[in-house]
Amino acid sequence: MTEHWYAWLIFSAYQTVLLFIIVGSLELLVGRWLWPQLRLLLWSLVPLHLLVLPQWYFPWTVWQWVPVQSAQLTTAVTQSIPLVYFGLWLSGCLGVLLVLSVRLYRLRQRLLAQARPLTHSSMYLLAAETIGCKPPPLMVSTHLQSPLVIGILKPVIVLPDSIFEHSSSQDIQLALCHELGHIRRRDHWWAAINIGLASLAWFNPLVWFAVKRVNHLREFCCDALVVRKLGQSGSAYRQMLARAALALSHSSRSTARLQPTIGLLSSSPVIIKRIQYLRGRLLGQSHWARGISLMFVFALTITTLPPPPVLGAAILANPNAPGCLLTRYAVLANLHQQQLNKDKK
Repeated sequence: MTEHWYAWLIFSAYQTVLLFIIVGSLELLVGRWLWPQLRLLLWSLVPLHLLVLPQWYFPWTVWQWVPVQSAQLTTAVTQSIPLVYFGLWLSGCLGVLLVLSVRLYRLRQRLLAQARPLTHSSMYLLAAETIGCKPPPLMVSTHLQSPLVIGILKPVIVLPDSIFEHSSSQDIQLALCHELGHIRRRDHWWAAINIGLASLAWFNPLVWFAVKRVNHLREFCCDALVVRKLGQSGSAYRQMLARAALALSHSSRSTARLQPTIGLLSSSPVIIKRIQYLRGRLLGQSHWARGISLMFVFALTITTLPPPPVLGAAILANPNAPGCLLTRYAVLANLHQQQLNKDKK
């Protein structure tokens, strides 16, 4: 069992670095021309690749251009892995999930303990109809600075009590549209999935950075959805964000954020970037743009999979020969297949 786990661990470690370099380079070089939906999909590949098993392969990969010696890797994967290493990894996974779950539970209890429910007013129902989703429970809390969605299976929209004193009814309705947009996009589900996947690589800062980028880009995607649904009222939504950024810059209060807690506001510089994006041409909203995004992500996914395991026999026959990460994948896949054959016998 530990051999299978160790093979997966090596796969995921190298694939994390590869995907991080590819996606980070794309965002750094041509990020200004990539729509947020595509950038979000690209960064989502970093945690999602942890679901890839070593026996999944593809004949043409980018690994064949990355040089590395195969001898040491062959020796490493054939050694017996102490069970204590697996125990440490499993303890870390469970510990991270426990800590985050407890923090989310305490935050939910603290927010909802002082919250009072609101009836579904005509304004709230109109916002839900505009976005096109079923309205969840709506509450008001004194421990908030901005509206947010909290919960996974049963999400709740929580508004700060100060919003009724300093915001117009139109701004409140637009803020509700934003939170309803998160619920329609199932962002609270994806946030929980990303955290669960990142806990599998709790020791890898690259995975956590990718999750942070996904959370950041999620707000841009939700803004684009709301503006598309509002149509001619999109300018009012941008003005609402501008007023919110100004109010946030003069506020010293802070609210703890933990995904899957999804809020309207993050920081003034980020909100300014969101407004600048909404003032331009909203790419990524058409069907052709979505098709290009899916094809590009699919191509990047399959080209970072391991090559066929049949190549492993030649490498095992001559383990001291110089090779590349292509050979490393072949060795691991071949060893994994041999182990499966032994288990069947």
